[in-house]
Amino acid sequence: MIIVTKLQINDKGGIAQTVHYYQQTCTCGKWKIERFSCSHAIAVCSYRGDNPLSIVNTVYTTVTYRQQYTSSFVPLPHVDYWSESDRKIKADDLTHSVHRCRKRSNQFHNEMNIRHPGESRKFL
Repeated sequence: MIIVTKLQINDKGGIAQTVHYYQQTCTCGKWKIERFSCSHAIAVCSYRGDNPLSIVNTVYTTVTYRQQYTSSFVPLPHVDYWSESDRKIKADDLTHSVHRCRKRSNQFHNEMNIRHPGESRKFL
């Protein structure tokens, strides 16, 4: 189903979005990327007479939220009780570099940067 957004005062809107209701996708991409139904999908849901909660991903339901916190959390012990590890962290020498000279300029030179022989330097 094609949904056209409302034209706003600042000349935004009026864009057509295609909603594939059963595949749960929309051309705006929000439904697929965020797994949260976009306004276009809710408009189709309203047009069909369906409950908007039926198209919400289970990640965003209250049941899932409550299940996240039903188990108990085990706090970390104090640092004094941590066991020593035999693992050592070593830096990657390929990504580490030390610059010992003047930083190279990223400027693109053009005819204004060329100094001709016999011309003195101009300091501004």
